[in-house]
Amino acid sequence: MDNSLYKIRMEYWHASYKNWISREVFTFPWFFNIAFLILLYIIWIKLVNKKRIRELLLFGSLFAVASVLIDTIAVTIGLWEYKISLLPLSPAPFPFDYTVLPIFFMLVLQYSYTWRGYIIGTLLASGVFSFIVEPIYLWLGIKHFYKFNLICMFILVFIVGIILKAIYKWIVKIEFKAKGNESKG
Repeated sequence: MDNSLYKIRMEYWHASYKNWISREVFTFPWFFNIAFLILLYIIWIKLVNKKRIRELLLFGSLFAVASVLIDTIAVTIGLWEYKISLLPLSPAPFPFDYTVLPIFFMLVLQYSYTWRGYIIGTLLASGVFSFIVEPIYLWLGIKHFYKFNLICMFILVFIVGIILKAIYKWIVKIEFKAKGNESKG
């Protein structure tokens, strides 16, 4: 059995870990990442509608899964790269994929009561993420675009937000129908 790919992965892991220890951890961008995440969680905890937390977390989880998938594909094919990561993992998805985008869009879902409102909220959240948050991360050297730009990011985030809302509504409809069938039986 050929273990060359495994050996390359292990060499990459050791080099990546060495780089993380010597150049990434405890730098200003690394601390910025942590501070930004803490701030977002504080905002979310204060603003989240506790009566809807289960449905909001479902939607946020859908967003996290989609974000991790897109991030993994984008890093793998060379669209962008993370230069500073919280943990020595590749890709370094935690800040964007598990926190920033899910929190933005859980709040959009919470405060929009119609599709029109959700689309407007998605435009705003996509704009804030793509033209405020991303440029800060690029400027700090946390992330670097290679074959991508902020306009493409805006379009991607907007489209993903719309698709995930449709999937979420479909899941809710399935649950609603199942509950209706329970009461009839």
